Amino acid sequence: SSIRTANIPILKDSTTGEYLSSDLDAFYFLRIAEAIDSPEGLPEVDAMRYVPLKAPFLKEVLPDMLVWIKSIYGLFGSAISIEYSCVISGVIFYALGLAAFFFMSLALTRSKSVSLIGGLLLGFVPSYLFRTSAGYCDHDPIGMFSFFLLIMCQVVALKILDKQNHFGKSNVIKSALAGLVVAFFTAFALASWGGLARFVLMI
Repeated sequence: SSIRTANIPILKDSTTGEYLSSDLDAFYFLRIAEAIDSPEGLPEVDAMRYVPLKAPFLKEVLPDMLVWIKSIYGLFGSAISIEYSCVISGVIFYALGLAAFFFMSLALTRSKSVSLIGGLLLGFVPSYLFRTSAGYCDHDPIGMFSFFLLIMCQVVALKILDKQNHFGKSNVIKSALAGLVVAFFTAFALASWGGLARFVLMI
């Protein structure tokens, strides 16, 4: 995480003092987050995108998460701007995603050493390093975090179901709860990154 936040000082705009993202897609997510954070809220139609078609705003969860990050920082007495929330979000979801990856690997392999090595390799993969650095505000970090959580829940649910040999009342309740948890994290993964849908549904 310290490697990923080393570039924060150079992301500040010298003319306005506000933080700028390092990729272009971030400005769209930032615009939605600013609208959500404003007193008027998010309008039904995006007036800056395909105006004649009256296209709605993107339905992914990232802009809401940016507002929540700002609010959570505020609870701890650290007032941050929505721009800084956008800049730091990739690192936050990287840290959460790395923890989820470790537990996913642990559920799959039952080996702490393999899970630690896997997490170490994931932390320094160049393409993943770029997509989870400060300033990168796109759906990739939160999408991977949700994907790792979903796979971990699926593995745990399958292990719970595999241990059941008969249809008793407690087994039906466990199966129903496991199904609800997997359904929730599937919905979260689809809302986090629409492009992830094909992989989630294939699995």
